[in-house]
Amino acid sequence: MQKLGLVFGGGGGKGAFQIGVWQALRELCVESAITAVAGASAGALNGAMFASGDLEQAITAWQTITPGEVLTPAAIRDRGLRLPQWFPHIRAGWFSNTGLKRLIAEYVDFTKVAKGPPLTAVCTRLSTGVLPVLKLGMGRMAKALMTPEYFAVNGRPDAASVILASAAIPFVFPQVEIQGRRYCDGGVLDNLPIKPLYKAGCRKFIVVALEAHFHPDLQARYPGADFVVLDYDTHSALLNTVETLDFHPETAKRRMSAGYAQAMEAGPELRALAGIRAKISQAG
Repeated sequence: MQKLGLVFGGGGGKGAFQIGVWQALRELCVESAITAVAGASAGALNGAMFASGDLEQAITAWQTITPGEVLTPAAIRDRGLRLPQWFPHIRAGWFSNTGLKRLIAEYVDFTKVAKGPPLTAVCTRLSTGVLPVLKLGMGRMAKALMTPEYFAVNGRPDAASVILASAAIPFVFPQVEIQGRRYCDGGVLDNLPIKPLYKAGCRKFIVVALEAHFHPDLQARYPGADFVVLDYDTHSALLNTVETLDFHPETAKRRMSAGYAQAMEAGPELRALAGIRAKISQAG
């Protein structure tokens, strides 16, 4: 039987949608068929909670967090407003990541993650200087400054730092240092990290996207693979940005309900992808 991968895309506060999807996957008996998980940004955080297997903890996390807990104000001296600080790295975000650190520590049990399905989190590695860029044209500048890096999270002693780095939205949160290198939000370069799971042998994918029109022709990019894509699509760049930074509990509940409803509607496709044909036994 082909391996089934679960991919959680990035999208800040819209990540609550993925928890609703997870709840449906459990009720559809699909969760146990998933062999590997990958996530970017908020999707990496959700992927860590999924790998730990504690759905109720994830629901509690999203239903109780508040904007002030996530978007913790940074001291003015830490905001990096001077040119040497923010160009080209944007090292310090407008908000502190203290709240994110606390949420990860409180709601992710990395002991359980170590024993769960393989989890990959993508982070964006940043260049340590501008010298390489001086010799390049604009078209190649981004590649010189930024590189996607895929971390196997299970059992890493610095797993919490990897999740924190993957969620470090540029301009919003500060960069995170891992083994002497600086990283920011993994969704900058790969907001749907299908690639590492495909390379590991997965040929069936449940993709839960949170960005408007973010998934191209997946069949063309990943030959021989089958996909079920669930998408929280705002259809508006402005609305998308606003919703990314909306961490209100009531909004999270609405998004979880939307994710649950969309996944349940796609239940037959999801179960077929997972090779499940028995009658559904829904949690009551």
